[in-house]
Amino acid sequence: MIETDFLNQIDIFGDFSSTMREKISSIAEFKEYNAGESVTIKKSTASHLFVIMEGMVSLEVPGITGNRAKSEIIGPGEIIGYSALMNVPRRKYQAEAKALTPLKLVRIPTDALNQLFYSDFEMGFYAMRNIAQNAIKRLRKLTYPVTHPSSDQ
Repeated sequence: MIETDFLNQIDIFGDFSSTMREKISSIAEFKEYNAGESVTIKKSTASHLFVIMEGMVSLEVPGITGNRAKSEIIGPGEIIGYSALMNVPRRKYQAEAKALTPLKLVRIPTDALNQLFYSDFEMGFYAMRNIAQNAIKRLRKLTYPVTHPSSDQ
């Protein structure tokens, strides 16, 4: 369990009511990883959603030559493990998330999170809206790595 007030610092929970944050904090926990450790493994069962609090993560996918290719590097405030919420029932991580530096994450089991969303549709709506906004922001960074006048960022 983590402190309810701590969730205010996480964008995807920022507009949740205090009751909603209490429910999330009851199932969330802090998890730390050393540099070089894998947070998720591609094709393994996606069971948790992670929010990076401190440190940097490399998201890697197999390249066409069989070597791993870094698809992006993300840091504090970013989310790892969308697949745990999106790929029901075949929930598999789509990339390997590897710690580039020591990491401090908030780890949330998605079975429990989905139960909260089903019991409180408003919470589920806010979370999915905020997660979608976070995903769009990351996709824009991948599509337009250098900001230019024609992009709507």
